[in-house]
Amino acid sequence: MSDQGGQAPRAFVSHASEDKDRFVLPFATALLAGGVDAWVDQWEMGPGDSLVQRIFEEGIAQADAFIVVLSPISVAKPWVREELDAGVVRRITTGRATRLIPIVLDDEVEVPAALRHLLWESVPKDGFDAVVRRVIDQLHGHSRKPTLGSRPAYTTTSLRWTTTPADETVFGLLVDELRAHDGPGWRLFSDEVRDRAAAAGIDQDQFVESMHALIEAGLVKVTVMAGGSRFSLHPFPDRVWLQLQQDAGIDIAALRRQALAAIVNENRKRLTEQDFDAGFHTLGGILRSLQGEGLITMSVVASGEFVISRVSPIARRALKD
Repeated sequence: MSDQGGQAPRAFVSHASEDKDRFVLPFATALLAGGVDAWVDQWEMGPGDSLVQRIFEEGIAQADAFIVVLSPISVAKPWVREELDAGVVRRITTGRATRLIPIVLDDEVEVPAALRHLLWESVPKDGFDAVVRRVIDQLHGHSRKPTLGSRPAYTTTSLRWTTTPADETVFGLLVDELRAHDGPGWRLFSDEVRDRAAAAGIDQDQFVESMHALIEAGLVKVTVMAGGSRFSLHPFPDRVWLQLQQDAGIDIAALRRQALAAIVNENRKRLTEQDFDAGFHTLGGILRSLQGEGLITMSVVASGEFVISRVSPIARRALKD
């Protein structure tokens, strides 16, 4: 019920005269200050006015809202009950959407049965200012609900390796972190990845949950540190890393043949990533896959070189396949 076209919402304030000074007049004054045309008998009626005509035909009949002030005194007043009955009947029988707003002044008030199904305002519970603010907001159709923001960045992530956008985002951040440290001898922790995840809308608890989901899925190799919310990062499992590189456009099959040819045809005993224009972890993953097939035995030294200590007689046959 907003003041469209400059018309302020009108509110009839039903009350007992005993509550006028302690609440009704300050309350109605605050409503007026907030752009609500509050109808209070003391302000609207003069000597000789017809009570029935002014209250029922003008005050209640023309109101956008019927506000009933409930106190131990007012709930016992026949006149207040007459006004309340008129307000309820008008709300039911007319096409006009009249709001019925109960305001409780004292804890010991017994709310009339006709109002118990409504949400009422409580001055003892919430205070005068909060009640005034909510009534003004209601009558002007203003909501204090926060504005709907943009969806978190991570929710737009397409799924490739995992089943949830948060896990996929954390996995992608881990890939970026390890690609930036593609070499021997490094030691990384999850702090920077966690911070970048937070910038994408993934909080600390979500991040930890995603890390454990990636561990369980066998997609990452990490050490969970004391406290359970920080991780020491290790190179990816070879199958994962080589697939990631394949997806990035690197011809893993060609690199495998190139490395195997250098070992078999050139009798190379020491290989480095620079020899094949491949990353350290990529070359390591390829050589470990050859070792897993029983074609070579290899190790890696601190300098980052891969040392071949044995070559199987069938390695040349594998090169021909």
